[in-house]
Amino acid sequence: MDDDRDDDSVLARIRSHTGWWLAAAAAVAGVVALLASVTWPYEWRAKANAVCDRRALRFWAAVEDSRDSFQILTEKGKRGSAVEDSDVRKAGAAYREAAAKLSDLIGDLREIDRPWVGSFPDKIEKAVNDGSKLSRSMYFAGRQIMLRNPDEAMKHLGDMQNLMKEWERSSRALEAERCTEN
Repeated sequence: MDDDRDDDSVLARIRSHTGWWLAAAAAVAGVVALLASVTWPYEWRAKANAVCDRRALRFWAAVEDSRDSFQILTEKGKRGSAVEDSDVRKAGAAYREAAAKLSDLIGDLREIDRPWVGSFPDKIEKAVNDGSKLSRSMYFAGRQIMLRNPDEAMKHLGDMQNLMKEWERSSRALEAERCTEN
């Protein structure tokens, strides 16, 4: 008879603790699911480098085109040659094209899920914001070249050089090597 009571008390204890065990198991499963769904910094870098493999070469080629086109304008100006409208349009369009290519690159980087570990999300935000500022500066430089406003164009080109260095620095801090020129 005592054996029946012991069995009943064991079953009663199991029943009373079943809810607790289920809650504990659910909590563990929730933590595992959360950790499995989190983007980690190394995953972000791999995705960022993949984006840069697709986009950065086009951007850097457009930067070279814009530099070459502007060089033609300055050389003609130094020699006292007439600057053709086609040269001005080409140089302005080249800067605007480089700005568009960088904007595409930055947009794709913004779409990557960000890790929420430590200061890494802040570093990502700084890099994409620096890239956006650089893109705007390139666009406005191209616009001012097309408008034949040399003072404003030179202001934006000077800003662009500083912004380029800042963007490369912030991108390197993320270890997204394929996004930078060097």
